[in-house]
Amino acid sequence: MAKLSFFMFVILFSLKASQFPEGIYHSQIHKQDLYFKLTSEKNLAMLEVFSGKKDLFLVKGEVFQDSIYFPKVKINNKDFNLVISQYQPQNIVLKEGKQSDVIIIKKLTSNTDLKLPNIPKYLKNGLDPDLIGDWILLYSKNPEGKIENDEFTGKGYLIKYSESGTMILDPRAFRDNHSRMGLKNFSYSDIPNGIWRTSDNKLIIDWRSVGDAGGETESNYLIRNDTLYKISTQGHITVHLRKY
Repeated sequence: MAKLSFFMFVILFSLKASQFPEGIYHSQIHKQDLYFKLTSEKNLAMLEVFSGKKDLFLVKGEVFQDSIYFPKVKINNKDFNLVISQYQPQNIVLKEGKQSDVIIIKKLTSNTDLKLPNIPKYLKNGLDPDLIGDWILLYSKNPEGKIENDEFTGKGYLIKYSESGTMILDPRAFRDNHSRMGLKNFSYSDIPNGIWRTSDNKLIIDWRSVGDAGGETESNYLIRNDTLYKISTQGHITVHLRKY
């Protein structure tokens, strides 16, 4: 009983004390696209695997020292033992019997709320999975790098990049702007919605639904540690924080 208690303590300590690499990943193994969702649940490592077809299964892992072990992960109708380092999650070790292969995987997003079978569809439609969701506007900077203290800063306004490709702006921002301008009869139908897509590190918004004033806008973007940086072609920077 003492040994069991100690072993459980090692698992709990490893998950809490390390930087557990939660997220959604992609790799090609034996010429097959595979998508992984790595999460922790009740201090246990959980691995969800999707083959890009209809196969979706969940494997419980064990943590020992700096690695997470997932037994009997089925790939191409074969069982593999899969080992992920907590500090180098971009490399996984695939073991079949005595043979071991190192496979490179790419992290797509830290947002584990997304459903794994939908990830291939997002990628096919040019939607970066890491951008999907709600973002809180923190502040903006002008091309000289100075923070702009405008009417949008510090209000917690949201912008939503939906899974369908629609970009939804916060109605509170338009309502408040109407009030500042002394306008009445605010209508939610006045709020423009764009259609978003990504290409490499570029975010393209199609505003043609707005009418004659519509068109496309393009900006560079970077997501780091749940913070979104958007840089316009004129050099303006807007900073957003992911909302969970």
